[in-house]
Amino acid sequence: MKTASDFALALYEAFKGKQPAESDLQSFLAARKLTQKPIAPFTHNDNPAELGGNPQAVEEAFKLNAQHFASEAFPIPTGAGVLLWKETQAPRKPLFNEVKEKVVADYTENEKTKRFLELGKTIKSQLEARLKAGDPFEKAVATVATATNAKIEAKTIPPFTPRTRPQDLDYSVLGALEQLEKGQVSDMIRSSADKALLVYAVDKKAPDLTEANPRYIETRDQLATMMSRQSAGAQIAELVQNELKKTEPKLR
Repeated sequence: MKTASDFALALYEAFKGKQPAESDLQSFLAARKLTQKPIAPFTHNDNPAELGGNPQAVEEAFKLNAQHFASEAFPIPTGAGVLLWKETQAPRKPLFNEVKEKVVADYTENEKTKRFLELGKTIKSQLEARLKAGDPFEKAVATVATATNAKIEAKTIPPFTPRTRPQDLDYSVLGALEQLEKGQVSDMIRSSADKALLVYAVDKKAPDLTEANPRYIETRDQLATMMSRQSAGAQIAELVQNELKKTEPKLR
């Protein structure tokens, strides 16, 4: 990144930000043993592989023009890059053969996502029905997997509290459990293109918030001490300010 940033600065100082003649640019690059790598024309919605999937690089590209032809350095998987503007093409309606592959890919992905979400709703509904019918969790999962022809893996987590949660527990599972009551099943939580989670709250117990709980007494005393210190500090600060005002010089 430092090398690329230094190059971008040298490029700016050499041409004052403006697009140079092609011969001058090539001489500048040759002197530094650098060559350009062309990128096919792209739109705001594209994400060229050469830019390493960096959406900020795409945004930077569309800020460039003949008066500001080079971008700042930005990271890419192989190191760092600097974009050099060549031209901005006028908007136009593309020919079908130019966008066919992208349209088909987008449509296929949308249909796949739709069916994946529908499958998640079906699995949740059937799983809830089996659990209400009294099936053990593992048996309910196996039955639903067979009925929906889906690959489902059941994993039971030992009882825990927020302070003793397993370190490898997915935060999305924690978030779902916070919203669930005992016996409820969450909506499908998508974790990747072809994987998702359904969280089942086997049991849920609220902490004892009565004075019979030693932890309650301990926490109450800690809060009382903290609040008394804050209150005392505020009162002392107020007294100091009042005393200082008494000795302030009076101006006419």
